[in-house]
Amino acid sequence: MLTILPFTAGATPVETSPPKQLHHQSAEESAAKAYASLLGQPLPDERAERLAYLRQASQFAMRLDRLPDVIAHLEQLILLAPHDLGSRLDLSIAYLATGNPQAASASLQALHRYRGDDPMPPAAAQAIRRLEQRLQRVPGAQEPYISASASLAHGYDSNVNLGPSRSLIDLVLWGELPFQAELDEASLPQASRYSELTGELEYPLGNGNREWAAAGRVMARQYHDLDRLHRHDLQVSLRWRPSHHAARFDVSGVYQHIDSQGEQHGLQSSWRMQLGNHWLTVLGLEWERDTLGRQQHRLQSGLWREWRGWQGWLRASHQWRPERESGDTQRAEVGLGTPAWQLGRAEIQAYAQWELRRDAEPYSPAFFGDTQRRERHATLGISGRYPFGERLSLQVDARWERTQANIDLFEHRRWQLESRLNWRW
Repeated sequence: MLTILPFTAGATPVETSPPKQLHHQSAEESAAKAYASLLGQPLPDERAERLAYLRQASQFAMRLDRLPDVIAHLEQLILLAPHDLGSRLDLSIAYLATGNPQAASASLQALHRYRGDDPMPPAAAQAIRRLEQRLQRVPGAQEPYISASASLAHGYDSNVNLGPSRSLIDLVLWGELPFQAELDEASLPQASRYSELTGELEYPLGNGNREWAAAGRVMARQYHDLDRLHRHDLQVSLRWRPSHHAARFDVSGVYQHIDSQGEQHGLQSSWRMQLGNHWLTVLGLEWERDTLGRQQHRLQSGLWREWRGWQGWLRASHQWRPERESGDTQRAEVGLGTPAWQLGRAEIQAYAQWELRRDAEPYSPAFFGDTQRRERHATLGISGRYPFGERLSLQVDARWERTQANIDLFEHRRWQLESRLNWRW
């Protein structure tokens, strides 16, 4: 739960009747006794118990308006749990309330780094906005927020080209002549190790409060056991985060080049909006064009739900491809992610997702008759993360995929293992 620290300095005293005043003193005395009793206990050695101890101590200190103690407890807490965004927000507010706007600004920037791109819950978004407005009124307190990140990954992919599981493919020429064709070796599953370098940058526009921002992303992937399929991506975006509610709008230009497959470019737009504290909805529209001049358009929608650490999502898309025989494509996906398990400082999470795909027209009348492409795609994965301080972390991902299709050409299996070193600034 996100705790918002109240501003008490400079508050106007409120007249109370004697019974209420006595009751207030009694509650404060009880909190002071409980706080003193807690501080008299030794600091637990086990990480989860220490986090609970520090959270409880910071809450008692908040009730008693002991801001230096609040800061001391929360600074220790976020060293153990860097992704505890509620504690980071409380710490930022406490810094400002004690007259340290530079520390408040630095803490707020760290919060933005760790929360990533998704919108915040409405109550937290409003508290962040109020804090940013207060910092803007303090000369020199808030520098323009520049977010940068880089990652270096090394991994293994058992089926880079998504080759089919079978080498013999059943064909039906013009829907009348069935026969089998054997695929050449290059079309079968190709396994390879790979290395990938990714960089991202976001720069605020206007007064530096991140309501408007320009962003860029570059990615290069090199396969060590193949002489093709190397990939290079470039994306440039304009982002708008309206201050009055938890949402984000992106417009991006994208360019992608894959060796032996050519290049494509396009435009993407998306709208993300937080609904309450646990729901997230997404709507997106894309346009792409490849080197042969073929165009495709895609409309996507999604809904995410978080409940006690569990994550569930539904996504659907409709794709128009006017220059291709198979015509339109519809997809539907459902997924589930587990709560993160804590192993010391490491966090481990598992997930599963299922996708259905359907083409509106026959895939290729010349080779498969009137068969429309149908697929069922399943993915199981596990992801682990270990932080090295504030800015550096190691992430390890393993996933297994299987696609079942009514056309042998698209039935495949695949597994991937990747380790990634992430740096954020």
